Amino acid sequence: MLGALLPFLHVKLNLSLTQSGILAGALVFSSSLMQPAYGYLSDRFPHKLFVALGPAIAGVFICSMGIAPNFNTLLLLVILGGIGIAAFHPQGAAEISRFPNRRPGYQMSVFISGGMIGYALGPVYITSLITLVGLGHSYWAALPGVLMSSYLLLYGPSPRKTTQLSTNTRLREILRKKLRPILTLYLLVVIRSINQLVFVAFLPLYFTMRGYSEIRSAQFLTLFLLAGG
Repeated sequence: MLGALLPFLHVKLNLSLTQSGILAGALVFSSSLMQPAYGYLSDRFPHKLFVALGPAIAGVFICSMGIAPNFNTLLLLVILGGIGIAAFHPQGAAEISRFPNRRPGYQMSVFISGGMIGYALGPVYITSLITLVGLGHSYWAALPGVLMSSYLLLYGPSPRKTTQLSTNTRLREILRKKLRPILTLYLLVVIRSINQLVFVAFLPLYFTMRGYSEIRSAQFLTLFLLAGG
């Protein structure tokens, strides 16, 4: 939704392209780079609050960007929204892998594909809602996330405590044995993520500056993300 929101915020708050890039980078930092920390906390404190509250936290703060009065408030909302994203994914993926079924690969692929489809529909969803009710009421877009969090709190599975392994192998030793393939994969992911981030953050803004409407620009971004999904 951030990329689709930027054309509206660019007009309302007169954001520069540098500020738009900072917002996109802040979301990546708080949502992706912080995931190991939340994975660690989920292991130490196995409670479904991490995965259950994630959609509501992400939805409320990201969708409230339309009422932000300045860039600093936008930055704070983006970081807080990213925390919700980071809290959801490690525990969510772990729960999928533990689901009692003989097809864990298929279940994980559904989990990831579903997330990518939702990710792709986000630009059209938020832009359509803003077109209907106005940028100042963008927070209504958080309703599905709040409803999902309510459902997960009531009916979502509680994570099981991880059993202690009989052999305590240090993470450093494991990484040392697989350092070259891990670094290769890491480099490829970084390059891929940089390219995707640029498109997601700036594609709608680029098309609106070329004269396209906000809804059409959001449709272009949705097509781009659906192809990736």
